Amino acid sequence: IFLTASAGQTRQKKIVMIKESTFNKHEKRLLCGLTREAINTKGGININKFLAYTALFSSATEVWKGFDIDRVVVVNDFETEVFGTVDFVDDRAYTIERRNQNVLIPHTDGCGLISSKVCETNFILRMPFVKGLLVSMDFHKWVEEKNANTKIIDIYNKEHDVSNIDVILTKSQFKMYKYYQDWQQYKDYFKANKCNASYCKFEEQSPKDSTLTYQMLQTLIDITDEELQTLIAPTNDYISKIGNDEATTLDMLGLCKDNEHKNSLQQAYELYPAILKDAYTKTMIKNVKKSIVKNAYAGKIQTKGGKYTFIAPDMYAFCEHLFLGIENPTGLLANGEVSCALYEDQQKLDCLRSPSLYMEHAIRKNVVNDETTKWFNTNAIYTSTHDLITKIIQADCDGDTLLVVSDPTVIS
Repeated sequence: IFLTASAGQTRQKKIVMIKESTFNKHEKRLLCGLTREAINTKGGININKFLAYTALFSSATEVWKGFDIDRVVVVNDFETEVFGTVDFVDDRAYTIERRNQNVLIPHTDGCGLISSKVCETNFILRMPFVKGLLVSMDFHKWVEEKNANTKIIDIYNKEHDVSNIDVILTKSQFKMYKYYQDWQQYKDYFKANKCNASYCKFEEQSPKDSTLTYQMLQTLIDITDEELQTLIAPTNDYISKIGNDEATTLDMLGLCKDNEHKNSLQQAYELYPAILKDAYTKTMIKNVKKSIVKNAYAGKIQTKGGKYTFIAPDMYAFCEHLFLGIENPTGLLANGEVSCALYEDQQKLDCLRSPSLYMEHAIRKNVVNDETTKWFNTNAIYTSTHDLITKIIQADCDGDTLLVVSDPTVIS
């Protein structure tokens, strides 16, 4: 019988089938206690959304061992109106008007909190009908230092003591909340049907420099030949060193300190570097060099300080909203500021989303001080809740990554 089809599978006209007896046996585990009949009694659901939500169990994940559903809660999303200059598109008159106005921004769209005592890095979560990014922060310490209210209200208006909570999910992460009586019912179903929480992707601890793409280059419409030569210099330098410089060649073959999962050939190179002069190795190096040159022609050029990292909202502001009840909190970042520990304080950064969806380059000032270092304890790029940056680059915070570039030529 037909089981599901993710958005990508639907576009490719693919579906997932399952043996009917197997589905009948595992239906409540796959749907965390729900049945299609139960969903229909509560008004039904858009079929495409239902397929997308049920396809979550197809994600390539690792089981989160030691996960305790009783130490998880779901709260309302944090959203505020942000004032700024926008191009307002009228979808009826098909007109575009530049004006200053307030825009409602859901800052925690797809994003939740996990205590840094449980996990010190950010990662993407998967649970039945739950998806998104968990940002690591010691919110227990925050509550204690700010002498804040330890009681929080979930999306079903039930009260919880934060001292018994390790993970705070937001409503946007819990896709089927309408079909459960309360959070307790979801937890009961989760345990009764032996469901699992899993993780998809952890934040890189030492992200390597990444390449720009043709899309970012095409938006630099007034670039000069001199600037282009400066931009491509690192790529040309790297290509010229392949096969001539031992360190560059070893790096290209994956023999760097950051590679903790070396394959058999890479391990052999470490044990006996003379294999690099072997005919097979020389052919492989030539082929890889050709590939890098081909990619450079296609616009994939190396940049100074170009790294991919998760985008996250100002979680300090989220805590002010959640625990102090402030509707429009100040947070740690002002309009035009971001915070990314991978870069220096006051450095200008170009925040780009790949694939790029429009021409804007979001140039922002990086703020790294004692306060940001204390609460933003990960490598993510944290954005201000007073900034329209997520609208400019068309990103949400459910695990989207930004290409953050510090190259002064690109920024200028």
